[in-house]
Amino acid sequence: MNVIFKREDFTLCEVPVPQGYPQSQTHSGIAFNDGCYYLVTSPYPNVKNSKFVTYFRAALRKLTNGRVGKSIPADFYENPCLYISEKKSEKPAISFRLMTKGALMENPEEYYGFPTFNSDPDILIDNNDIIVLNRPVIRKELLNNGGYRAEVRLYYFRGNDINGHFSLEECSLLKREHKNIVSPCLQKYKGEYILMYLDTNSYNDGKTFKGLYYQTSDGLKGLQGYEEVRQINVDGGEYIPWHMSLFKHGDKLYTIMACVKKGIGHRCWQMMGEFDEDLTNLIIYKTPLTDYASYRGAACVTDSGLFVLYSTTVHEKIKGSKSVDGRDVIMVKKPFDELLKLLRERE
Repeated sequence: MNVIFKREDFTLCEVPVPQGYPQSQTHSGIAFNDGCYYLVTSPYPNVKNSKFVTYFRAALRKLTNGRVGKSIPADFYENPCLYISEKKSEKPAISFRLMTKGALMENPEEYYGFPTFNSDPDILIDNNDIIVLNRPVIRKELLNNGGYRAEVRLYYFRGNDINGHFSLEECSLLKREHKNIVSPCLQKYKGEYILMYLDTNSYNDGKTFKGLYYQTSDGLKGLQGYEEVRQINVDGGEYIPWHMSLFKHGDKLYTIMACVKKGIGHRCWQMMGEFDEDLTNLIIYKTPLTDYASYRGAACVTDSGLFVLYSTTVHEKIKGSKSVDGRDVIMVKKPFDELLKLLRERE
């Protein structure tokens, strides 16, 4: 397939999980500030076991009445983790360390007796404030089709970098709804905070996408309601949005959109999209950034105009990886003007 970056262009990143977590990473988000790269991820250790291991564990559970052999679901560990680059430099970081002793929020309480999970962390740095979004999902009721009725919550954590450690100043609830808020992301645009999110199920069924939405406010608290939510027209061709992140360059807003191809679920492609000035339309460029099986990616543009992409892989075998399931953070870079020229030439 014709892609922008070859596999050999990427570098594997070192992003160690909190103590006690299996090594696995997904949902990357990135921000660059004052020579430091700040990364958010959430582990998702989804190991593909052989039939023998699966049957052996089942036998152990049966023999011990569930005391031994019980597997822990991947989304139990899907908790927001905040990292800082090991070295202070505009040169893209490939080695990170945790800014906190563990995840910013642990797996939510099971209020209604059904499994719960965190998901979709995102990051924005505004006037040296580090702002991290997290999306807990509380399953409330089992439906006849095997799915769940769930409550989606959206929190933000605001704090500062004190000697490479995250000093939490505020944790606040932004949303508490039964609406399908997928991959929410936060950015500052034209002097206002902008919250953007998707209503989609495309990864699971290869087709369902109901829209891309956003709202703006001059303060974070102003994003709590839904009074000014607007929809953006999306031109994605054969690609359907699943997850997204936002970044700026100059006075324009862009996105890294993880998409599936129409009719083909459970396989994402990292695409780049460009918004028009008034956020009425989004054009997703037709050439994927990479052919790695991937999940949520994120990018930033440095002061010198260097585009830096941090993507996450899904069940890929990369030399040097310590991941239990082929989920890693990988990095690639290119001058942004060159990238944009390539994408436009291939339209």
